[in-house]
Formats: sequence, C-alpha cells, structure tokens
Amino acid sequence: MIRMTRRKVYVAGIAAMLLVGSAVVAADAARSVPGDLTYGLKQAFVELRIATAPRGTERAQEYLENTDTKIAELERLLQRQASVDLIAEAAERVLRSDRNVQAELAGLRLQGVSEESLEKVKARAAASHRDRQRQLGPATARLQGPSRESVRRALESDPLGGVVSETDKALPPLLPGS
Repeated sequence: MIRMTRRKVYVAGIAAMLLVGSAVVAADAARSVPGDLTYGLKQAFVELRIATAPRGTERAQEYLENTDTKIAELERLLQRQASVDLIAEAAERVLRSDRNVQAELAGLRLQGVSEESLEKVKARAAASHRDRQRQLGPATARLQGPSRESVRRALESDPLGGVVSETDKALPPLLPGS
C-alpha cells in the first residue's frame, strides 16, 4: 500500500514538472522572434488561434492582431540589430500578414457583409498602419540594401490596401444598396 502511494507521488511530481516546464516553454515562445529556438512553437499557436477563430470579422481581427505581433517582432529585431536576413524575413512576414487581412476583408465583402460591420476592423487596421510608421520608421536608418527595401515595403503596406481595393474596383456590390 505504501509502495502504491509512493508511486502516485512520483507520477504526480513528474506530471507537475512537465506542466510547469511546458508553461515556461509556452511563455518563452510567446516572447520569441524569428531566429529564436521557440519561434516555431509560437507560430503554431498563432496558426491554431486563427484557424479556430470564427469566420467573419472575428477572424479578420485575429489576422490584425497577428499583423501587430509581426510588427512588434520586426521592431525587436531592429533594436537587437539582428542579421539582415532575419530582418528581411520578419518584414516579409508583416507583408504576408497584411495580405491575409486584405483577403479576409475581401472575402467578407464578397459574402455581402456591410461596410458598417467592417468599421471596427478597418479602424484597427488604419491604427496598425499608423503605428508601424511611428515604430519602425526611425529604426530603419541603419539598414542597407535588400533588408532596407523589405522593411520599407512593410512600412508602406496597408492592411486595407492591395487586394481589398482591387477587389472593390473589380466587383459590383452583391446586395442592393451596398
């Protein structure tokens, strides 16, 4: 009987260590940037969060949150004076994230979602665009060549531009009065 209790204590102790260890790894992953050991884990959590978000403006909000995270990562890499390759990769991630926002908004418009329903998303996207100009603009002065160009494109990219604008121009309204 004592042996069984001891075994339960060991199992409980191991389970507690695994739980605490995974919490520490998850916390470290949340703060990671491209090039960090736990960055892949962070990306997996983000992709899971986006995949499980309900379609509609909620998913667009998740994409915008991801864009803001990518901008913060790029800013930290610039502050760390990371390698040119990591900075260029992070800038490209900002652009891809913007394209996801654009595509989600275009899809919502194709579904006939009213502009009024999209106002909150559009306001947040506009704020995100202004913030990236303020946050990243001064940090790019030291960059040269391809990394400077990648960051410049990320700075100029607009989550409401590109795909959304072109889609709006190419397609008539789906619903009367929209």
